[in-house]
Amino acid sequence: MGTVAISMPVSKGLVFWLAMSVSTVVAADELGRLIEREDYAAAYELAQRQLDNRGGDLQFDFFYGLAALETGHANEAAFAFERVLMVEPNNQRARLELARAYFVLGNMDRSQQLFERVKATKPPPQVESNIQRFLEQIQKYKRGAESHIDVTMGVSLGMDSNVNSATDAKTVDTTFFGTLPLSEASRASDDTFSTFDVDVNYLRLINKRLAWFAGADFTTRINYDLDQYNTRQLALDGGLAWKWGRHGFRLPLQAQRLDVDQEHFRDLTTAGLEWNMPVGHGQVAMFAQLGRMAHPEQEIRDADMRILGGAWSKPLEQTSVTVLFSAYLGQEETRQAAGDFHGREYIGLRVGALWQAGIDHSVNLVANLQSIEHDAIHPLLSLTEVREDDMTQVNLSWQWQLKPQWQLGVNFGHTGNQSNLGLYSYSRAQQYLSLKYQY
Repeated sequence: MGTVAISMPVSKGLVFWLAMSVSTVVAADELGRLIEREDYAAAYELAQRQLDNRGGDLQFDFFYGLAALETGHANEAAFAFERVLMVEPNNQRARLELARAYFVLGNMDRSQQLFERVKATKPPPQVESNIQRFLEQIQKYKRGAESHIDVTMGVSLGMDSNVNSATDAKTVDTTFFGTLPLSEASRASDDTFSTFDVDVNYLRLINKRLAWFAGADFTTRINYDLDQYNTRQLALDGGLAWKWGRHGFRLPLQAQRLDVDQEHFRDLTTAGLEWNMPVGHGQVAMFAQLGRMAHPEQEIRDADMRILGGAWSKPLEQTSVTVLFSAYLGQEETRQAAGDFHGREYIGLRVGALWQAGIDHSVNLVANLQSIEHDAIHPLLSLTEVREDDMTQVNLSWQWQLKPQWQLGVNFGHTGNQSNLGLYSYSRAQQYLSLKYQY
């Protein structure tokens, strides 16, 4: 569950309330004085520098947790407050702040449990009032979770060094005609572009364990000079999601249509099965997908698709970084023997890291490596070699949450494909600025 935006004043009513113990109240050093002045950013930076030497000290852990929570590092805050409660299980002040950390993290059941335990100790009226507001917010959140709709609209403007994913080579070797020159239109071409997309997702709980979902996504891309490469894509999806103990499952179905230059290019229908389970503070997952591709104007490329893979993600302790690793196997088998050279098998590896660089900023770095081998010799390009490609994709993005519903992003991406058939070797770089609105 994602981060929950807090729209109520939570700090002053909950901070500095009962004199629980010397370890969490006395501002005995610079870290505590920064907390008293509510200079949480400076306090967090100082705590980071002192963490190796002072981690485990009750006073330090409490102040560190508070600074982390107020600067958007709720995972770190939760770890710190948990350490305090392991040593002082009756420290209601630390329990209160831990409840607030879980609220921000979206763990509503755990947050509610902790808030109710603190409320049962009869804290001062202002604190009890604020706790009650949190409990009401949690109930509102849970009711909303029974039926939830998200609408995201986005626009982007960018530059593409190779709109048509083509080679830079001036000639190509062929089977029957030897070496032939490539026209300018058949080689790599750069352009500026803009995109517009709308994504709608709906979730409805059937009971505490079972839900159904549906969605629609429309994306269009306009190239300012090379409009023959303009694309338009519509995807519809739906399915079931359920939980069984600590295990989560999804059964998604999808239908997708892709148009190129306003012409119907490809249809793709898929059915999948996904499983995930929390492990420690991370998560493991496996997924399988069956699909069918159809090309109305090029039936020789029609194929059946199969994908199997797994993933693992984990937030790194005492940091605001989450790492991701996934691997997958895939096969696209053409339905006509004459099109076997379009069929292919591939293996892929994906690694990434997400850095929550403050309350409103995040940086995401993802690299995808894919090795591809086609099923048959290309009849026009080689009599001896089956096409083999090694593709590398790297993407770096920065997101700035301007307001709860507005997000500004900058994205840098690079794709490199090395093939034993020179026609398919290319390099491509894209940079774009995006603005999204979420309702």
